[in-house]
Amino acid sequence: MTLTLQGIPSRSSCIFLSPSNIEKITQGRLTINGMGERNNVVAFHPNFHEFRGNARINFWGSGNFLYLDQNSPLEGEINFPEDDGCAYIYGGMPTLRLTAGIYKKSTFVWGFETVSFGTSVWVHGGCTCNIGEKGLWSEGIQVRTSDHHAIVDLGTGTILNSPRDVLIGRRVWIGAQVCILKGTQISDGSIVGARTVVSGPIGENELWAGTPARKLRGNVSWSGVSDPSPEAIKNLISGNV
Repeated sequence: MTLTLQGIPSRSSCIFLSPSNIEKITQGRLTINGMGERNNVVAFHPNFHEFRGNARINFWGSGNFLYLDQNSPLEGEINFPEDDGCAYIYGGMPTLRLTAGIYKKSTFVWGFETVSFGTSVWVHGGCTCNIGEKGLWSEGIQVRTSDHHAIVDLGTGTILNSPRDVLIGRRVWIGAQVCILKGTQISDGSIVGARTVVSGPIGENELWAGTPARKLRGNVSWSGVSDPSPEAIKNLISGNV
């Protein structure tokens, strides 16, 4: 089972822009509230020379860090309600409609060239949510590393639903209105059908759907178009994607 996560840049490889330079480069399409206050930091790719999106960044806590890649079309909001959260938002895709909340000591990574037409993410409980590169995500999708409220066994006092990481591999297709819950791991090349609820592991190049999710088929891949050419199909079979 191959699960290829998106790597993150070192902070020493980033650049840090003044508010006036950010305003100039983004032409007012990127609003950042709380940057520079309470040790909240925004870093950029060294080649960040334009911004094609329309987004708002809100720092409400302290010690938070956001990295924004070059050529990012981010549309939506990235919120840091608490302290010491980290987010890395890559670019390279034509569309990235995304809303995310990164809570205390949690980390969120959105992969290079992964398209989203409408995804909401809550990274809570000191967990990591890492979305691999070259994925295709539809609209109305929710991702959660936590239930946000504890369920307690009254006999033992044990918390039954502790937060857990969500890890999504390279080139994963997520259908409309999918709900991805804590502990989910989806391996490279897999497909999750519309309105599926996922809470566990999915293997490489598998098709899953249903509530709860169940495996429908293995040894599959997917194309970004409905009528791929014979050459494109050959590339899928050979893994040259």
